[in-house]
Amino acid sequence: MTEAAYARKLRAAIKEEFGAGVVVVKAHGGPRQEAGISDLLLCVGGIFVAIELKQHRGKPTPLQAEFLRRVAIAGGRTWVLYTTTPVSEVLSWLRQILQTPPS
Repeated sequence: MTEAAYARKLRAAIKEEFGAGVVVVKAHGGPRQEAGISDLLLCVGGIFVAIELKQHRGKPTPLQAEFLRRVAIAGGRTWVLYTTTPVSEVLSWLRQILQTPPS
């Protein structure tokens, strides 16, 4: 499955699962956007989440890895997510982080 198709499927599932308790933004790269911003940005239950989507065996670019590191340092949650990951696993992870107190 392409990253774009997986992103659409994942966004729909997240919105269905969390309803008004989530904001999901798909970042579309372009000349006016800071390089390296993750593909999906979420605020779920007040927790900021950055998800970088990759095809099987893909890895983040150095700028993407730096963005994820900055989000984690700021207290957000991050995940490099492969298009082979079942959507149910992503929903489970999001439910889990909602139940984990901030560090």
